[in-house]
This record gives sequence, structure tokens and C-alpha cells, in this order.
Amino acid sequence: MTDVPYCLDYWYDQRNSSRSSLLIFGLDNGDISLLKFKKPATQLFETTFLSEGGAQKIFMQDLPQHSKWMTHKVLPKIHPEMIRQVRYLPDNDAIISSSGSSRSAVVIADGVECFDHNRNLNILVTGSMDHYIRVWNPYVTSKPTAILSGHSTGVIGVVIHESFAQVFSYSKDAVIKVWDVKEQTCVQTIVLKFPSSIHGRMPEHGQFPIHLQPTPHNSLLVTCNDYIGMMKLGKGAEPQSVMPLTHDTQLCCAIYNQFFKQVVTGCDSSCIAVWDIETGNKAVVFSNAHGEEEITTMVFDDNWRRLITGARNGSIKVWNFQNGHNLHKLEAAADAEVTGILPILDKRVIMAVGWSQQITVYDDSDQDNMYIPASNDWKGGQIHKEDILAIDKCSPSFIATGSFDGEIIIWDIETEKLFIRLRKGQPPDL
Repeated sequence: MTDVPYCLDYWYDQRNSSRSSLLIFGLDNGDISLLKFKKPATQLFETTFLSEGGAQKIFMQDLPQHSKWMTHKVLPKIHPEMIRQVRYLPDNDAIISSSGSSRSAVVIADGVECFDHNRNLNILVTGSMDHYIRVWNPYVTSKPTAILSGHSTGVIGVVIHESFAQVFSYSKDAVIKVWDVKEQTCVQTIVLKFPSSIHGRMPEHGQFPIHLQPTPHNSLLVTCNDYIGMMKLGKGAEPQSVMPLTHDTQLCCAIYNQFFKQVVTGCDSSCIAVWDIETGNKAVVFSNAHGEEEITTMVFDDNWRRLITGARNGSIKVWNFQNGHNLHKLEAAADAEVTGILPILDKRVIMAVGWSQQITVYDDSDQDNMYIPASNDWKGGQIHKEDILAIDKCSPSFIATGSFDGEIIIWDIETEKLFIRLRKGQPPDL
């Protein structure tokens, strides 16, 4: 290879070994290389490796000869300098990468030295040489949700403990801090004494100095020079009572239908359930409503007879929620999360907003039309500069939209023009 790999990440589907796997490595020139193995459980390369004979090599320039079993792809110049860490997110089919450069999606002046991501807690945690730990919403890169301070030297390792809802951070002076994610406070500080750090010397560390080994070991491993430290973690807080679960993953939506006296819930695994409010019994369940995409918003039409759902990939569907039949599929305006849906009965249209930062209109006049195309010809144009997070109707003929930067706009439905701006968007405070 002409450039040096600095970090790597390997992913495979533990539940289905017949699926392809992915080896990702970041290079010192800012490129990311992806090796996709088509049948990893059967064979990785054209060459069959033998158990004897020592190490066997496959040269990068020979990879095209192995196209039956694998493919190679390069993402060039993702960062202007060496990539320090990479992570593949199978749920989003996305890659997180970090470098010491500040010219990235998540902008930190001193770059990102390390990071960790947790899907269920929906957080991305980064550590930098400026001594700070930053907690991010992975889908909002304009500013962190929290900045945790307390380290006296650069942070070189962070890991998230999901069941504890805690973050472990490690700095160059061999100090571990434990942070409560919800309270955003430091709950414990541990100063490690390695032999290599005696006489006030700064300890020497490799690329990834900490590793969290979950249950049953439940340990935190720290490496420093030639030494490995292991800390046994205590038990998390036991739940006060065991509550019955309604879904296999966390809920994202719950709405009440006052006509049928039923509650509809949706979860991150794209499962929708209908419940009887009086008995608590489950009436209908339909799985994979949006495939493998997370449901992000739900609403009933004005007659309370149709359920409309939106997903993280921009898809929108209309359902007969009494039997789970999909009545309409609405074209995605963009590959961006839908955050609000507003059906307007007298206009026979459905409006949708989201991370596309625009108002999308769908013609709802033909009940026999299964596929409804999106119309982005809103006459008022795209005024919001940030993601639109909410939409609602104001009688008699107005709608209101609100965006991530705090901007609130009232629109005239008849003219599709801006009527009044109640609050102008504020620039992010980085």
C-alpha cells in the first residue's frame, strides 16, 4: 500500500452469517478503504488459506483478482489529514470517522481524538485534545447537546456503557472519569498509577487505550506502555419494578384516536401497534411498516380513520390502522427524516416537513392512487435554514412551522406565501 492504515473496524451480522461483512480502515492521507466480503463464512479471498505455513499475504494491487469473493472501494480525502478512528453503523449503513482536523461535519477546533456511538441512547460522544468531552445527537451536527469538562490533559479514549447510561473517558495523564449521560455530571474520578508514569513522567499510550468488555465480564481495560489495567465494574441500578414491554425497541411515537378510543404506538424497529384504551389489549400489530427504517412521526387524518406515518429515510405511508392495510405510499422528497405531517381535509392535500428544510405537498384527492408523487413547488420557497421540526394548522387558513434554530413562520395556505415571521432563527452557539 502506498499509504499507511492507522485504524480499522470490522463488522459482520452475528444473527446471519451468510450475509456480507465489511472491513473498514482509515489511512494516514485521509482516505477510507472498504473491503466487502461477500461470503465471509465460506471464504474471504480467491486464495484458500492453509493452517500451516505461517502468515500469508494478499497484496492490494491484486484485489481485482478476488472479485468473486470480495470488493474494494476507496472513499478519497474524507479528511485532510490522518484518520484516527472509524466505525461502521449497520442500522444506518453509515460510517463515522474522526481526525485531528477541524474541517469536518462535527466541527471541533482541536479535532476529534476519539469517539463512541450508541444507537439505543442516540448519542455520539467525542474526546479531544482541548480536554473536553462532547455529547452529540448523531443527526444534529451544528452543536453538541452537552460539553463535559474536568480533565486536565487531552482526552484520548471514550466508551459508552449503555446499561449504566454512563460514559467513561480517559486522558493522557492516566485519569478515568465516569459521567452520567442524563445528568451530564461527573460521578467518579479514578487516577491510575502505572509504573511507566512514576517520577511525574507522562504515560505513553497506543492508539486505543481503553476497551469496555460488557457482561458477563463487565470490565474496563486500560493499556499503557507495556501494561494492562483491568477494573471490574459494579452492578447497575436495579429497576424498582418490572414493567411489561409493549415493543422490542424504544418507542418513538404514541397518539390517541378519540373516535375509536384507541392508542397507536410506533417503535424504532418500524413496528406499529394498536391498543384498546379501555382494556389495554393489543388490537392490531403490523411489523416492518417502513422496512428497517425508524418511524419518526405519526398522525391521524381529520376523520380519524387513516393513520399517516413518516420515517427517518423520508418515506411516508398512509394506513387503514384498523387492519394494517397500506393505502398509499408517498414519494420521499429527500433522503431525510420526516418530523411532521399535516393532512388538510378541505384542501385534499397532505403536507410534510423534516430535515429537508422545505414544505412538501402531496395530492390526497384520489383515494385509488397507491403511489403519490411529492411536490416541492411550495410558492413560499425554502425560507427555513435549519431542519424543520414541527408543523401545525392555525384556523382558518394558516399553518405554522418551526425549525431547529428557533425560527417560527406562519404561512397562508391559500397563497402559499409567508404571512408573518414570529421568531427569526438564531445562529448556533458553538
